[in-house]
Amino acid sequence: MLAGLGDPLTLSNCRELRELEIYALCPGSAESSLISSIASTKIRRIVFTELLVFEGEPPPDQPNWIKLDDSLCRLIDRLECGARLEVQLQALDGQGWWSGELDFKKYLPRFSEKGGIDGG
Repeated sequence: MLAGLGDPLTLSNCRELRELEIYALCPGSAESSLISSIASTKIRRIVFTELLVFEGEPPPDQPNWIKLDDSLCRLIDRLECGARLEVQLQALDGQGWWSGELDFKKYLPRFSEKGGIDGG
């Protein structure tokens, strides 16, 4: 899904959505809103691809990470009874080279405690 920053991003009509891959340089309000708009109770996997990392990992206490953590927690509450949600954080360094996965528990602590699965 591609959309400009001013476009409303919503997945509320995708009732059978099971997997989502989001290309984001850094999670922000748009990604949190997109996650919040998921109406499917069948989603089982979300991958954040191409997160940029400059001079080491981004600080996990940024408001955007906290918003994303909250959105994922609310999503897991809406899933079918007993369902699990796998989330994967894939990163690139500032020069566009693959640098691997970010520390899941560090960036999404509440979601991790709630039973979210690290897709690593």
